Amino acid sequence: MKNRKRRFVNFNLYDYQGVEEHLSAMAAKGWRLEKAGNQLWTYRRAEPAKVRYAVTYSYDLSQFDPGPTEGQARLEDLCAAAGWEKVCGWLQMQIFSTEAENPVPLETDEALRLENIHKTMKRHFYPPHLLLLVLSLFMTASFINSIIRTPVRVFGSSSRLFAGPLYIILTVLLLVNLGSYWLWRRRSLRSVEAGGACVRLGPGCRRTAWVSLALVLLLSAGYALSSLLGSQKIYGVYFLVYLVLFTLLALTVHGTKNHLKRRGVSRGKNMAATLTVDFVLAFALVGGLTWSAMHFGWFTGGEGETYSYQNHTWDADPIDIPLTAADLTGQPVQHTRRHIWRDGTVFLSSRRYWENALVDGELYFLSYDIWDIRAGWLYEPVLRDLLREENHSSVPLMVRHYIQEDAAPWGAEAAWRLYWGDTASSVWLLAWPDRIVEVQLEHVPPTAKEMALVGDLLGPA
Repeated sequence: MKNRKRRFVNFNLYDYQGVEEHLSAMAAKGWRLEKAGNQLWTYRRAEPAKVRYAVTYSYDLSQFDPGPTEGQARLEDLCAAAGWEKVCGWLQMQIFSTEAENPVPLETDEALRLENIHKTMKRHFYPPHLLLLVLSLFMTASFINSIIRTPVRVFGSSSRLFAGPLYIILTVLLLVNLGSYWLWRRRSLRSVEAGGACVRLGPGCRRTAWVSLALVLLLSAGYALSSLLGSQKIYGVYFLVYLVLFTLLALTVHGTKNHLKRRGVSRGKNMAATLTVDFVLAFALVGGLTWSAMHFGWFTGGEGETYSYQNHTWDADPIDIPLTAADLTGQPVQHTRRHIWRDGTVFLSSRRYWENALVDGELYFLSYDIWDIRAGWLYEPVLRDLLREENHSSVPLMVRHYIQEDAAPWGAEAAWRLYWGDTASSVWLLAWPDRIVEVQLEHVPPTAKEMALVGDLLGPA
């Protein structure tokens, strides 16, 4: 039989009544609070008993304090004299317990209690919540704008389609938390002014937190599973590796803080050291994963063995791609360098291919993107996005736009050529009912044979 257990909690910092009732209910079941982490609380087994709990607030406390401050020690002595035993602290909460039948109340002035809670919230709740809210609102607005203006970027990217809903969930949760506290304080002020106590916090805020957590877990599991079971397994592996490393980072930072507290390091030095460790490890995590992905070609088919010739790097064993320089030129390729970038979602898959080749002593460049549209309703928005006029230059005449051409030579249903202002480029956009291809050719204009070959090899089977 286990003598200890851990439990995830999602109490709000100002929900002292909820904490007191929860701990009393746990004690009645034979579990006493031993340690309160940020979200993970530890309980030890004990005889079931009727235990009363009381919470007070010390708004000047910090998780980096090496031990009780002078004010804390004085408070604990006063509480002990009144029959209340210190259990532990949770953030700025100080939790006490007693088994006395009619204990002396720790808080007798509700106005002072409410003022103390508000000071705590202003110092420790509002700043991070408001900062996160600004960030999440910006990211949510950016996500929604991308869905409307550039659906290819969203629906063709598993990471963007995964991150967008997470920002929406975070925005809703932050608004609920901020709104709940504002409403609770407003009602409590009216109650205290009328001679009553602070009002109880309803279950809605905690339910929203649980639902938000469940949605985040479902989204994360869905993203990982869809990647691992689909054609983009590396994205699922990357995501799982990131989660593991992020967990290790959090544990290391938390361990560093607690180690320095046990050593008696001052609040300021502990905070500086812990934040330094956090920054360095976070930089190493993001930078290390990004470098590994680029260096080892996680998303581009891998580097493979290469060799040098005429100051260029070439593939010893080139990867297969649908359309090659050899296909278009009809000539043997002496040296080639190829890359693939794959991404996509259940709505839209995205593939990009590049090839640099040495053909008859001359460098030949070929690139093309293929979008397979898996949701019919997405076809028109994606096509509009790809055909959208865009000014990429400070020169007014240099506007990027497409002009429609005859699609028959390509074997496509529709075809457009890219222009910069009045200047034709070497890029064409080809459309079929469930596939859109953008191809950039080296030799312009292409022959009828080359156009037919592009449509045959890049069009839908």
